[in-house]
Amino acid sequence: MKDRIFNETDPETRGWASTALMQLFHNNKEIVNRKTKLLNTLKVALHSEQNDYALNCILVSIQEISGKKLGLSPRDHEIVSKEILEKVKKKATKLLQEI
Repeated sequence: MKDRIFNETDPETRGWASTALMQLFHNNKEIVNRKTKLLNTLKVALHSEQNDYALNCILVSIQEISGKKLGLSPRDHEIVSKEILEKVKKKATKLLQEI
């Protein structure tokens, strides 16, 4: 999964790979114990991602795994504005510093 998040050339695939981590977290009891590791992976992806779609997916995944609302809908796959993405990215960065 990490390989797709960091090395995939298609941004939609990078985005879906990050949301797959979220689905594993919610649906696999063994993965729940790796919450910090999942968030650290997404933290690295957050700082390297340039595509808005993939970034939106990463941010939703961080929000859902952490259990902290950052302001994005986990059900809406529409890309939000760059302004909102930057605002949520700042919140996520602050949240991830505490991990």
